Amino acid sequence: MRNFPVVLLFIWIALPLYGQDGEGDLLHNEVGVAITGGNQAAGAGVFYRRHFEKGAIRVWAQSEGSGNLDADQNFIGMYNADVALGYQRHFQAADRWTVYYGPDLIFGYQKVNIEEGEPPVAIDARTLRFGVRPFLGVSFRFRERIKVSAETRLTFFYNRERATQASAPDVEPETTSVSYLEWNTLPAGALMFSFFF
Repeated sequence: MRNFPVVLLFIWIALPLYGQDGEGDLLHNEVGVAITGGNQAAGAGVFYRRHFEKGAIRVWAQSEGSGNLDADQNFIGMYNADVALGYQRHFQAADRWTVYYGPDLIFGYQKVNIEEGEPPVAIDARTLRFGVRPFLGVSFRFRERIKVSAETRLTFFYNRERATQASAPDVEPETTSVSYLEWNTLPAGALMFSFFF
C-alpha cells in the first residue's frame, strides 16, 4: 500500500505518452474525479478510462467515511476504500449524449469503530470485500475534452469480517470472524467530472 502513490504518479506521467499513439484525432484517454454515493456516507473517487470504438476499460479508486457522536456520547466511525477494474459498452444517444453500461470487479476494505455504553465497550471491525458491480450511466460532453457523467450501481459483495470487542482494560479482547454475502443498490452511484487527452 506504501507504493500506491508512486504507482499513481507513474500512471499519471505515462498515460499522456500512451495517448499520443497516432490513431488520428480521437481522444482515447479520460481521467476524472467523482462524488460517490454510499449507503452511509458520500465519498470521493478518481478514475481512468481507455476508450475504444464501442467500449472502454475503466479503473476506479474511491473512498468514503463518516463519524457520528450521539447524545449519549456513543461514537460510530466508518471508513470504506474500494478499487475496481471494469469494462463498459457505450452508444451515442444524441449529439452530445452517451449511454453506457457494464460490470466492474471490485475489491474493498471497510473499517468500523464503535465506542458505546458505561462502562465503555469498544468494537473494531475490519472487512475485506470482493465482488461485482453492474452499472448504468449517462454522460454529456460539454466540449471535446470535458464531460460530466452520472451512473447508478448495483453491488454484490462477498465479505470476510474480523471484529474485536474490548469491554475493560483488564479483560482480554474477544475476536470473532465471519463471512457473509451483501448486496445493495446505489441509485445515485456517482457524479463524475472528466477530462479527455
